[in-house]
Amino acid sequence: MTPDAVHAFISRRYPQLTSERRTNPDGWSFFLGPATGGPASNRIFRVVANAPNLPSRLKLSVTSRLTSDFEMTFRGDEVELEALIERELQLFQAHFGET
Repeated sequence: MTPDAVHAFISRRYPQLTSERRTNPDGWSFFLGPATGGPASNRIFRVVANAPNLPSRLKLSVTSRLTSDFEMTFRGDEVELEALIERELQLFQAHFGET
């Protein structure tokens, strides 16, 4: 999936996520609610592509905050993407959500 295809899917499936366009490399960042940066960031993940014919790269931001920098090449479909996003949302709620 291209970053724009991921954006279209997220816009349909996850209205609670807001997006910000990224450049260099091109793609999107997705946040739970209005974007907050810094140590209290609410970014859930980002997707970028270094070139139009290269696979997209996902950074699972919540997993990265809990472990180490976790970025992966993504060649999956909407079902696989949804599973990754659901896991990131659960991790965010468990570790950084309001109590």
